Amino acid sequence: MWYLRKNGEIKGPYPAGLISRYILLGRVYDSDEVSSDGEEWTVISDIPELIPDVMKGDASDPLVQERLQAARRWADERGIDRRGEREKHAPSQQNRRGSDRRDEEQSPVIEHRYRRAEREQELLADSQGRWTMLMITGTIAVVAGIFLLLYKPPPPQLGADCSSPAAPKVNWSNCVLDGAHLGGLDLSGATLYSASMTAADLRKVNLEHGNLSYAALSIANMEDADLREAVLTGAKLRQAKLNNAHLDNADLSYADLTGADLSGVKMHNTKLGNAIWTDGSRCLPGSVDECRIARQ
Repeated sequence: MWYLRKNGEIKGPYPAGLISRYILLGRVYDSDEVSSDGEEWTVISDIPELIPDVMKGDASDPLVQERLQAARRWADERGIDRRGEREKHAPSQQNRRGSDRRDEEQSPVIEHRYRRAEREQELLADSQGRWTMLMITGTIAVVAGIFLLLYKPPPPQLGADCSSPAAPKVNWSNCVLDGAHLGGLDLSGATLYSASMTAADLRKVNLEHGNLSYAALSIANMEDADLREAVLTGAKLRQAKLNNAHLDNADLSYADLTGADLSGVKMHNTKLGNAIWTDGSRCLPGSVDECRIARQ
């Protein structure tokens, strides 16, 4: 409970919450004085806990000003009085005479009203907090989507040897094999992660179960190639010839097939999510066997 000294006049005692409400409404200023015993007086500005939190923000921030105005509307419990004029001063008996005088409200009643206004402010803050959380969640989802789109897992370089002869399960990760003649060879289970194989001859090559993730295969000739259950995630296959190739159970997610020749290609349970199709369209996530395009 605090006594209030304003312009030399002492009033109170009032609950701390009521003092804060008067400050919010501009009925009491931080230059006025308060005292808990009526003897020792302190300027309100020296007692931070009496200053409403909503008044401690950046005054130039539009959101802070909006919240401040909302808090003042809720705190102004009296609103427009019976005479149709808005109350401009703190409750006082000195301006009331005769039958117009009302009894001083008891402290518990005043405190109850303040608590109700305070609760309404909390509800506003909760609502704004939920909106902020939705915005944060949406931002995180967008960032996560971009990360998944651009993420490139580390290459399986362990044991890679570009001088190794062509054979099943050979590891040619990151090797430069541009224009290499590998047609008809058995490279089943081979690891060609991020290998450069632009314009390579891969006709009828056996790359079943192979890992060709992020391999550069633009304008490569892969006619009749066996790519069943091969992983071609993010592979660059621009203008590659894949006529009659076997791609059953292969993974072409995020692969670039712009201008590729897919005539007669065999696809069953082939993953095409987020791949760039032959016409430059991007396949929808979860596309299987066919490139599903988002409707405009």
